[in-house]
Amino acid sequence: MHTLNKVRFYEALFIFIATIIYLVRRYFEEYQNLLQFLSEPESQGGSAYQLADIEGYNFGVNTCVPIAGCTIFFVAAWYVLHYHTFPKIKEAQQDDKTFISLVITLILAGAGVFVYLYLRQFPQYYHDDNGNIIGAGAYSLYRQRNVISSTVAMLTIIGYYECVAQLYYYIHIKLSEDQKGNQVYIGYFLLICLASLILGFSLTGEVPEFLFDMPMANLADGTFRYFFYMLVLGLLVFILQKFCYDRLLPAIQHSAWNLVIQHLVIYFIICLAGTAMTWIAANDFDLEISRNKRVVAILAILLIAPLVIMYLRQVFTKEKIQLQTQISHKSAELVALRLQINPHFLFNALNTLYAAALRENAEKTSDGIQKLGDMMRFMLHENNQERIPLSKETEYLYNYIAIQRMRLDESHPIEIRINIQQPDKEIYIAPMLLNPFVENAFKHGISFRQPSWIYITLTLDATHLYFKVHNSMHAKLENDPEENKSGVGLENVRKRLDLLYPDRYTLTIEQSGQDYFASLVLRYW
Repeated sequence: MHTLNKVRFYEALFIFIATIIYLVRRYFEEYQNLLQFLSEPESQGGSAYQLADIEGYNFGVNTCVPIAGCTIFFVAAWYVLHYHTFPKIKEAQQDDKTFISLVITLILAGAGVFVYLYLRQFPQYYHDDNGNIIGAGAYSLYRQRNVISSTVAMLTIIGYYECVAQLYYYIHIKLSEDQKGNQVYIGYFLLICLASLILGFSLTGEVPEFLFDMPMANLADGTFRYFFYMLVLGLLVFILQKFCYDRLLPAIQHSAWNLVIQHLVIYFIICLAGTAMTWIAANDFDLEISRNKRVVAILAILLIAPLVIMYLRQVFTKEKIQLQTQISHKSAELVALRLQINPHFLFNALNTLYAAALRENAEKTSDGIQKLGDMMRFMLHENNQERIPLSKETEYLYNYIAIQRMRLDESHPIEIRINIQQPDKEIYIAPMLLNPFVENAFKHGISFRQPSWIYITLTLDATHLYFKVHNSMHAKLENDPEENKSGVGLENVRKRLDLLYPDRYTLTIEQSGQDYFASLVLRYW
């Protein structure tokens, strides 16, 4: 995660540098084009025009400002979407801030297009009937429909960049997890390729004045219309299939019919809005019946294609998860067999110790033995289930913390705070997802020589579980028997989350020399 944040930082820095290069190059080219334009009358035997001879045209206001304004707004829209809007959408944070950041992205994209088309003017010569130059002026491409269509195209470009970036992040994380060989160089190669594309566009790239400006009749004439027409459709299908797979499908599987209806309504609204947006952008508000027939085709694609892709993803992913789960279960069974102890003998021994402690009036000892028995019963029975009630998991947490408290001397400055919210309804999660974080806190957060603290919080809402563990950190002693242990518990939890809750959790771990913070956000339905 730390490496990925570093990549994102350098990504923003690189985009900023590429933007500066692009602006400098565009200004130089526009100035050269202007000089060439002014010298054109010399080819007819006249004298070169001066900039002041172009009526209603100012190079700074009508060329430099529009290019800079559009570029700056474009980069700002990309920044808001890339660093604020999309991360919130990816984490399923449907709050006011997410909506506001999405609106800001749309406003920035529209403002960039409007500034460019409204201020941008192009010099031109006026000719008489004989073709002789008689004056110079300027013309504008500003039309309201051009603003709308070009805004759609700009958002499409930003959306596709986000798709490519997220694909690279995914590959980067997977390569970082693979420690064999020289896999890291593959990531460097991909990064160099992407950077070369962006830098190459900054140095040589050309963008049409507005991206849906060509007639639809012919693709061979160099038009961008069909190209962006398909890009918009492709991006909308991608967004819709992800929405169906991440939201609609889990709601159906969990029989949450209120959410199913809500997601279907959102799905149809997006389909209708996407159809209208694509048709407007690609047809320039043409009301001809022949072109209106395309609306039905667009709507059909947006309604059917995402559902088909969602079904295919479910089929392929289900088979993969089943295979991975079988392998995981077999590995767990092998480990359990190696460590297996006769449970009847163990429980009989605990019961004997519990009865002896009661006869000796050792209430604290008997209580600890009882809690240890409950924990072992959980490990032998509940831990083998795919899903268990959250109340069982929290009960195990309470027993574990109680036993840990027994070994602590109350005279030492050790503070333990627990705030666990009880659910209004029964919630089921995979077993032993939460306890490794608490075990890690007691393992590394307790010192009998220095002040120590552990804060444990579990809260819930209608769809998410929020679990946080914050503890102090202390340097290990030289003779600490735990020093050489790798602490695979949290790594195993992360792998189990990837397997059982793909794209439905966020695990954040922050560590310093004084404290350790772990936060798990889990969408449990």
